Amino acid sequence: LSFVAFPEVPPEIMKECEAFKGTMRGPGGISWNYGEGDKFSISVVHQLPKTGDIYIFPAMLKHWVFPFRSPVTRVSVSGNIIMDQDSRLEYFKIQ
Repeated sequence: LSFVAFPEVPPEIMKECEAFKGTMRGPGGISWNYGEGDKFSISVVHQLPKTGDIYIFPAMLKHWVFPFRSPVTRVSVSGNIIMDQDSRLEYFKIQ
């Protein structure tokens, strides 16, 4: 599993995203993409993180964040979680 937590999202980013005129999530957003983007199905999900949000998702899921121009700092913490001893040993190839 992978995760990303947003302990602090400045309000300036929210305002910048609200003013965005486009078809994607916009500045400061996060997106996940599954599959090859078939035009007959929904294969992408967009969110605008708020302070305190935590997202947990499969590590293989393609994901990215959109840049923002506001002169602020957004803090995020991300990582990967290996759930059990056997998969950890396999992952690191430890015998």
